[in-house]
Amino acid sequence: MAVRIKMGNVCVPRWAKRFAILGLLLLCLCLPQAITQGASQPDLSAPTGFTGTLKTSGIEFSWTAPTVESSSGFEIELVGYMIQRAYQLADGSSGWTVDYESSSDTATTQTVSPTLTEDSDYNFRVIGIFRINDSYNQRGPASSTVTISIPSAPSASNLSATVGDDGMDVSWTAPSLSWLSNLPSLSAIVVERLETDADGVAVAGASWTELATLGTAATSYSDTTGSSGSSYLYGLRAVYDFVRGDRVEMSTPVAVPRAIASD
Repeated sequence: MAVRIKMGNVCVPRWAKRFAILGLLLLCLCLPQAITQGASQPDLSAPTGFTGTLKTSGIEFSWTAPTVESSSGFEIELVGYMIQRAYQLADGSSGWTVDYESSSDTATTQTVSPTLTEDSDYNFRVIGIFRINDSYNQRGPASSTVTISIPSAPSASNLSATVGDDGMDVSWTAPSLSWLSNLPSLSAIVVERLETDADGVAVAGASWTELATLGTAATSYSDTTGSSGSSYLYGLRAVYDFVRGDRVEMSTPVAVPRAIASD
C-alpha cells in the first residue's frame, strides 16, 4: 500500500517526494560545473613586437610575451610558444609549417634554422601556447608576421665533366666566400645529376638526383654510377648551413662511352 503525504491540497506519494529531493540535491551539485563547461573559451592575447634577424646560426626571433589574465572562472597560464613559417605549394595551396614548438619554455627569444633557399623571402609568426584549467596546449592568436629575406649566395663556377678512366670526372671552381659577414659560411658542396638525351632534354621519368655531399674544399668528383651509353647533365649546389644555394648546371650533356664487347 502506497503511503501518501499531503502537500497543500495535493497528495504526493512518499517515493515521489524522495526523488524530488534527490534531484534537487544533484542539480545543486552539478549546476556550477555545467555553467563552467557551457561558458565560452576565455580571450587569449597574441605576442607583440615580433622581430627576426638573420644570423650565422639561423634566424634569431624575439617578441614580447602576451598578456595573461585569469577570468570568468578560468585559470590561464602561458607555457610555451610555436614559431610558424608560411608556405605555398606549386598547386596553389598554402598554409603554415611549424619550425619550433615548446610547451615548457616561455623565453621570448629563439633561434631557428629551417632549410631555406637563397634569394627568397619567408614569412614567420609566433603563437603562444596556454594551459587553461586542466587543458594543455591551447593555442592563442598569432602575432603579426615578419618577413626574412635570404640573399643570393656565391655559387661554384666553371663546372665541367669529362670521361675519365673509371667514370665521369666532374670539376669546378669553389665559390668565392665574399658573402655578408652576418650570414652562414659555406658548409658543403652537393653534386647532382640528370639523365638526358643527346640534346640535353631530360629522359622520361628522370629528375635531378643527389650523388654526393662533399666538404667545402672539394673541387672535383668522380661519378662511377652512370650507365653505359647514357648522357648526363651535372649540377652543383653550395650549401651555407641552413641555406641551400641555387643549382649550377652544365649546358651540354656528357655521354658515358658504351662498353666495348670482347671477341
